[in-house]
This record gives sequence, C-alpha cells and structure tokens, in this order.
Amino acid sequence: MIKLNDVIADLKALNIKSRKRDLVDKRSYLIGLLYYRFKLTEHNIAALTGVNRNTVQHNKNHAINFMNNSEYVENIKELREKYFYVFPKKDEKKKEYNFLNTQVRFSESQHVLLRKTQGELKHTDVTVTIRYLIRKALKDKIWEK
Repeated sequence: MIKLNDVIADLKALNIKSRKRDLVDKRSYLIGLLYYRFKLTEHNIAALTGVNRNTVQHNKNHAINFMNNSEYVENIKELREKYFYVFPKKDEKKKEYNFLNTQVRFSESQHVLLRKTQGELKHTDVTVTIRYLIRKALKDKIWEK
C-alpha cells in the first residue's frame, strides 16, 4: 500500500537543485504519483514538498508521457517497484480532471485586491488565489457570521 507521507518524504529528499536526468525522472514520477494517485493539486504538492509549483506543473505528466522511454523507465525502476501505480492513459487524464468553468467579472479595485492577496499568499497564479478564497469562504460559512 502506498502511503502519502512516504511519497512526500521521498520527494523532499530528491528536491535538490539538479537537472541530472535520473534525478529529474525520479522527481517526475513522484510528482505524478501525488497528482494522479492521491489527487493532490499542483499547489498542494508544492506546499507539502517544497517543490516549486511551476516544476510540479511541468513534471506531473512525465510519468505518463515518458513511460515508453527506456531511459526514463530505467531511472525510475526502484521507485516504480516501491510505489507501483498504473497511471491513466494520455487521453483518460483529460477526462478525469475536467473542471466546470464559471466566468466572473471583477471591478478594477477588486482585481487589485486579488493580486495583492495573491502576492501575500505567494500564489503563482491568481486563479489559485480565487479558488483558495472560495474554498475558505465555503468551509468557514462566512455568510452565517
């Protein structure tokens, strides 16, 4: 059984500044595991592991895209044995992570406040900030206060 904390600990141990192929492949496999197996968001993976969110975004699909690459398969061999997981096929992943879109218009002053909040929360994308604020408001039921 794959344990979330074990995967996070292994990824933290590999989170060193290096672009060596074997290290990059191992990080990619673990990021993909956290994203697909545990359904963590890019932001949550970054927060839990210290890996930059842009790196998470770039690497999350490598476990799917490079599974037929012999060098990649060799580099992740030990991790794949330790954390065996069958990743979704390329076309399945798109269906699995469809989101409903809602368009919202903000005044200029609201947009400035959102950007300021984005900076304070250290989010790399304002949509992450908006989703964070909505989740927090719904969880805390702010309309009842």
